[in-house]
Amino acid sequence: MGRRFAKAAICAATALAMPLCMQYAVPFASELPEHAVATKSSDKETDSMQRADANDGPKEPCPTNRNTAVWWNGVYWRITNDGNDVCTLRLSGGTITGDIQTNDNVNIPWKSSQLRRSITAIEIEGDLTIKPSRGNYLFSNCTYLKTFTATQGFHLRGQQYSLFAWDVSLEHIYGMKNWDTTGTTSMESMFGSCHSLASVDVSNFDTSQVTTISQMFADCPKMTSVDVSKFDTSNVTEMYGVFHGSGFVKLDLSTFKTKKVTRMDALVYGCKDLTSINVENFDTREATNMSIMFARCPKLTVLNLWYFDTTEAMKHQRDPSIPADLQVGVEQMLPSGLKMLRLGDYTNLNASAFAEVPQDRDWVRADSMDDNYKVLSKVGKTSDLVAIASAKDRDGIYRSDKPIIKIDLTIQWANGQPPTKDTATTGQPYKVPSLNGRQNPKGKLFSKWVSSTNQFKGNLVPEGMITFDDNIANPNVTLTASWETLEKPTVKVVHTVAPQRKTPTVDLQSSASKSPKNNDEIRVWSTTGSPQQAKFDQTYTFNESENPHKWTSVNAGSISPKPGAQYELHTTEARVDPYTGNKVTSDEGITKATLPYTTVTYSNRGSTSGNPPAPVEVYTETDVYGKLEKGKITLPLLASESAGGMKNSKGVLWGWHLEPDWPWPDPYMRVPQGDYGVVTNDKNTDTNGHTDITLYPVWRTPLLPDLNGANFKINTDGTITMDGIRPNGFKRDFENEDMMVLDNDGNQWPTTLWKPVNIDTGRWSATSRQPVAPGKHKITATVTVLDHWREGGTPSDPIKVVYTTSIEKTIADNGVSSVPLTGGMPQKLAIMIAAGFAVALMLVAAVRFLRNKRQEHAR
Repeated sequence: MGRRFAKAAICAATALAMPLCMQYAVPFASELPEHAVATKSSDKETDSMQRADANDGPKEPCPTNRNTAVWWNGVYWRITNDGNDVCTLRLSGGTITGDIQTNDNVNIPWKSSQLRRSITAIEIEGDLTIKPSRGNYLFSNCTYLKTFTATQGFHLRGQQYSLFAWDVSLEHIYGMKNWDTTGTTSMESMFGSCHSLASVDVSNFDTSQVTTISQMFADCPKMTSVDVSKFDTSNVTEMYGVFHGSGFVKLDLSTFKTKKVTRMDALVYGCKDLTSINVENFDTREATNMSIMFARCPKLTVLNLWYFDTTEAMKHQRDPSIPADLQVGVEQMLPSGLKMLRLGDYTNLNASAFAEVPQDRDWVRADSMDDNYKVLSKVGKTSDLVAIASAKDRDGIYRSDKPIIKIDLTIQWANGQPPTKDTATTGQPYKVPSLNGRQNPKGKLFSKWVSSTNQFKGNLVPEGMITFDDNIANPNVTLTASWETLEKPTVKVVHTVAPQRKTPTVDLQSSASKSPKNNDEIRVWSTTGSPQQAKFDQTYTFNESENPHKWTSVNAGSISPKPGAQYELHTTEARVDPYTGNKVTSDEGITKATLPYTTVTYSNRGSTSGNPPAPVEVYTETDVYGKLEKGKITLPLLASESAGGMKNSKGVLWGWHLEPDWPWPDPYMRVPQGDYGVVTNDKNTDTNGHTDITLYPVWRTPLLPDLNGANFKINTDGTITMDGIRPNGFKRDFENEDMMVLDNDGNQWPTTLWKPVNIDTGRWSATSRQPVAPGKHKITATVTVLDHWREGGTPSDPIKVVYTTSIEKTIADNGVSSVPLTGGMPQKLAIMIAAGFAVALMLVAAVRFLRNKRQEHAR
C-alpha cells in the first residue's frame, strides 16, 4: 500500500504523469476508509494512457557532440548519428548501479528534453545488468524511439517498472529471447503506452518473483495478441489495468494464479476489440477491487465467473468519502455487450456491477453455455438478473441470446441427381450450395433456389449467405433448385428474287429468345427431302449491343430444289449457364415454308388483232410477316405488227392493270420494261404457293378528233378557225408527246397553211395561216403518237404511229359554209343519197332501154 501512496505523491510532484496517475489515481490513505481501494475511470469510450507532456515538441536533430563514450553509473553511453535520420543511443555492457528511484531526467543523462526527442534507436552493445530499481523509467518517454536491441544479454533485477513507458513510436524490440528477468519483482507499465508496438515476445520471462504486472501492456492499440501462458503469477498482488485500452482480440489467462491478488480492477477496461477472455481459474478471494474489470468492452459477450469469489470486493461499498469519479468494489464490472454470464455460489454482484449492461435486455436461465442449449426458466430484465446475482441461489448460467437450433437441410437438385444433406444453425450464416459442376436438365437453365421456409434473412442465391431465424418453426428445411426452359428461337422467312430474276433468294430472320444474353449461339439449318439432308447450316453469336433479329440471305437452291417445294428450317439457341458452367441448348424451333412463285398471263382484251405477250413465271416475295406480297416482273414490249403483236386500230397501249376495263393503267405498270411487283391475292394462291395473275391492257383511244362535231368559224380576215373536244386517248404529258396538226387541200406538215394546234384543258383549236378562198376545201387532222410499248424502237426513239381523218367544207361567197360533201357522217349521208339517186336514174334508163328494145322487136 505504501508504494501506491508514494506513486500518488510522485504524480503530484513530477511533470511526467504516469498512466497510474491518469487512470487510477490513488488518494492518500487518510482519504479512504480502511481497506478501501478506488479506481478512476474516464468517460471516454477509449481511455488510452497519455504522456504527461502531451505537447512534447518536435523531433530534435541528432547531437554531434555525444559520440564520445561517457561513464555513467557503471556503464558507458554515447549517441551516434547513423544517417538516414537514425540517431542511436549506445550503452556498453556492465551493471547499472546508480540510484534512480524516480523518473528523474537529471539523473538519467539521455532523458534531457533535447536528447530524448532525438533518439530513434537504442542498442545494448554488451551484456547489461540492471540492478533493482535502477531500470525504473530508464528508457521511457523517448518520444521518437523506434527500435530497441539487446542481443548479448539483458538482465533485469528487482523493481523495473515503466521501462519503456510512453515510447509512443517504439515499433520493434529485438533480442527479447536474451532477456533475463530472474528476480524481477515489478513489471508495472513496462510497455505502457507504446502506441506503435504490435508484438512482444515474453514467452521466456521469469515472473516467479513478480508482485505487480499492473498496466504492463496497457494502452498498446496495435497489440492484438500476447502469449502470457508461461507467466508465473503466484506472487502477484496487483494486476490492475494489465491490458487496459489495448487492441487485444482474445486473451487466455487460464494459467494465471491469482490467489494473492488484491487489485484486478480495469483488467481489460476499454479493450474495444476484445471478443473473449478466459478467467475461469481466477481465485479472487483476496481481491478488494474488481471495479470496471471488463467495462467498455462492447464485443465481449461471454463471461464465465463461476469460480469468482467477490466477498472481499463487496465489502468495499461506496460511501460519501469516496469521490464520485472513483470506482470501488465491483462497480461497473461487467461489459455492455454481455449476453451470457455464468455465476457461482460466491459470485455476489450488486446493481452497480451491471451499470453498463442494457437494462431492457431479456434473460433466461439455461442449461448450457454451448450454442445448442435449452431454456430452464425465464428470468426477466436485467434488474431481475441483478436480484438473482445478489441473492443466495445465484449459481447458474444466464443468457440473453437466442438458443441455437440445428437445421437439417435437404438439397433437391431437381436435375435427375439424388438429393444431398447438409446442416445449419440458427443465428449463424449459412452458405447456399453452389451449382458449379452440376448437370442441367435438358434445355433448362438454373433460375433460383426455393426454400420450404421463409424464416431466414439474406440472399438465397448460389454461394449467397443466409441466416435462419432463431424462432424457426420447423428445423427441417428443403432447398429446391428451380430451372427455367431456355426459350427456343424463331425464324421468319422472306423470299426475294436475285437481280437476274432467275434465282430466288431466301432471307432468314432468326429471332433470339425474349431475353437473349451476350455470347448466346443461334443456329439455323434447313432440311428437305427424305431422308432429311442438311442443305444450309449457320451459327452466329448474339451480342447485346445488336438487334436481337439476325438477317441472313441464302440462295434458295441451297434450301429447296425447286419452286413450290416445301422445306423446313430448324433453329436452336445455346447459352452457358453462369451457375453450372454448362452449355445448354434449347429445343428445336421448326419453321415450314415453300418457295412460292407466280404465273403472270397477259390478256389481249380490247385489241383488234394480234397476240399478247407470252405468260411468264416469277418467284413470289413474302413480307416480314410471312404473307405473300409480290411477284417481280419486267413489263414486256409488244411484238411488232408484222410479227403478230396485238394492236388496237384506234390507239396504242398505255399500260397494264390487274382489273379488266380499267380506264387507266396501274401507276406502277405505265413504264415499258419497268420492274413491277405484282401484288398477289391469297384467293388465287394454291397450297404449294403458286399464284395465277392476269394483267389486262389499257389502250389509249380514241386518238383522232371529231371534225364533224368541231366548231367551224370564218374569221373577218378570211382565215378559218376550228375547235373541239380533245380526244380521250390524246395525251401530252411527261410520258406522252402526242402531236396534232391540221391542213387543208393536201398541204402537209411542216408546210401546212395552218398554225400549230393549241391543246387546252379538255379542248383543241387551230387557225389557218392564210385566208381561205370561197369554194370546196378538204380539211385533214393528223395525229402522231409515240408507241413506247412496241418492239422496234428505243426508249429515246420509240415507234411513231400516225392517224388521220378528213372533212370537206365549202366556203360560200357570202362566207357561209355549205354542207360538206365528204368526210365525217354528213358527207357519208350525202354520198349515199347521191348514189341512190344515180341508181334510180340508171334503173329508169334501163327500163326505158328494155321497153324500146321490146318495141323494136315487136316491129
